[in-house]
Amino acid sequence: MRGYWSWRGDAQESSANVTTADRSGGSEARIGADDGDSSWGQAIRVGVGLWFVAWCCYLIFAAVVVAIAPPRRTDPGPSYDWMFRVYAHWDSGHFWRVAAHGYLSRGRHDVNVAFFPGYPLTGRYLASAFGLGHTTLGDYQAALALLAWGGSAAASVLLYKLVAESLGSRIAGVSVVVLLAGPYSHFLMASYSEAPFLACALAAWVAARHRCWVWAGVWCAAATFMRVNGAFLLAGLVVMYVLDARANRAPLLQRRALGLLLPVGALFMYFGWIRVATGTWVGWFVAQRKGWDRYTTWPWRTLHKTVENLQLASSKVGNYQTSMELLFAGLLIAALVLLARRGQWPEFTYVGLTALSLMTSSFYQSVPRSTVLAFPIVIMIAAWVVTSRHRLLVWAACSVSVLLLLINTATFVRGYWAG
Repeated sequence: MRGYWSWRGDAQESSANVTTADRSGGSEARIGADDGDSSWGQAIRVGVGLWFVAWCCYLIFAAVVVAIAPPRRTDPGPSYDWMFRVYAHWDSGHFWRVAAHGYLSRGRHDVNVAFFPGYPLTGRYLASAFGLGHTTLGDYQAALALLAWGGSAAASVLLYKLVAESLGSRIAGVSVVVLLAGPYSHFLMASYSEAPFLACALAAWVAARHRCWVWAGVWCAAATFMRVNGAFLLAGLVVMYVLDARANRAPLLQRRALGLLLPVGALFMYFGWIRVATGTWVGWFVAQRKGWDRYTTWPWRTLHKTVENLQLASSKVGNYQTSMELLFAGLLIAALVLLARRGQWPEFTYVGLTALSLMTSSFYQSVPRSTVLAFPIVIMIAAWVVTSRHRLLVWAACSVSVLLLLINTATFVRGYWAG
């Protein structure tokens, strides 16, 4: 098997079999795969460049927001580590607690087991390196922030590479902009596991597009250690593998497919540890219900409960965010319809399982934030922005998106929930 990182020759050839994006029949399918430079060097230059601009903008905007309207929680004010703290709210505290004190610092049934170990434990080792064995709160905050920023930078590079090989460099560049400047993209700068997960997920998808199934499994396993969404990613990769094998009339059972078992192993490792630590295999689900009142139910009940929450919302922020939950749930369904019509079954599987998990929960929670991880939707939006003849509509949609980003980022920086 040729090396994954140096493989470029078969990218365009394999795209016809491994991905169905070019068979979609949409206008983006007419953009040539050789439109511009799709090399790793170009991906790094464009991806890191756009990420750095976005990173600076997020920090500057946060500084302005804090200066005008300080967070509701007491903060010592700007200092050398201010940039590591300004986007560390809500679930960031859980990640910090796991990194600093482990999963069971508050007892055997600590809700922190709801968070997969990849992100906080990597943060622990990085913080230990910073503190030379004598770690402080600042070390953990810096480590978790740097991991998130590094993940979002890597995701930008990988998204550019993925799109440039099939749809051209122009759509690839716009895809990175859409990723970094979407309505809820502030979570890519926050001390959350979204950015590291997305980087691993895109690495797995790029590897699969090049038929490097072992590497795809390795990166998918890494993604699974970050978030439960790794299971949905694995399902999408399996569909891609089956379609590729059928297109090439190859047997389904091949040694190279064994790499796709690695994510299953990662999932069983964590749930096995939960079984040992808490005494039950369903400890993760118990933590979800205990900490966030999340449990599986019928989708119509989920919708009914969410609408009820909207009617009973006691604050403007709660009313707004619940409205966004409903809006983005509708956008997810619309995206799934488009993916199905275009025959993009691997992408449909990944996004579809993500949507299914969100829409069969007790109520819509974190639906907008989860769309940040749905990179096939990001690519569809970017292709529409580039190819649409309705420029006024494109500009209107972009303006609304940026406005929502500003509102959500300011809300999150001030310590209120935003996604």
